[in-house]
Amino acid sequence: MLEPPQNPGRFTVHLDEDPGFYGPLSEKLEAVIKKYKDNWDEQAKQLSLLVDEAKTKKPTAEDEVTAKASPFYRALVVKVPDGTKLTAAETANLKSLCNDLVPLFLEELQAPGFWNNPVKVSGLQGEVTNRLLYTGVDIALSNAEPWARDLVMLAKARTNDLLAP
Repeated sequence: MLEPPQNPGRFTVHLDEDPGFYGPLSEKLEAVIKKYKDNWDEQAKQLSLLVDEAKTKKPTAEDEVTAKASPFYRALVVKVPDGTKLTAAETANLKSLCNDLVPLFLEELQAPGFWNNPVKVSGLQGEVTNRLLYTGVDIALSNAEPWARDLVMLAKARTNDLLAP
């Protein structure tokens, strides 16, 4: 009989860096833990398969979205409620928005101590909110402020990636 895993959710530490990619893995992890809570052997087997999946399935750039913008696009897509179908135009608008956000983030991050300046961070969040409102995506209209907050927090978590050449 196997012992309970010491830390079965180690890969969830990346959730804040790319919630659209790591969120589903985290959900699978929770499901495995719940489903096999009384069967350590099967839980270990399933967790091993999940770890293999996490190692082999790496985040990639989405179609028509730059590599640096893809985590932002995935973060928005996972926020769309189940059963809500985006039109092709709405999908294209979200992709365009995310591509356009990267230069905005880069410009703002040039300011020394940007993340320690609540006025600048709030201003960035306001600009992202406005851009979400102008996407023409219906679901974004009612969610612009929380989505903007989450995109700015994602930018903070991805600062090093954004600034990398």
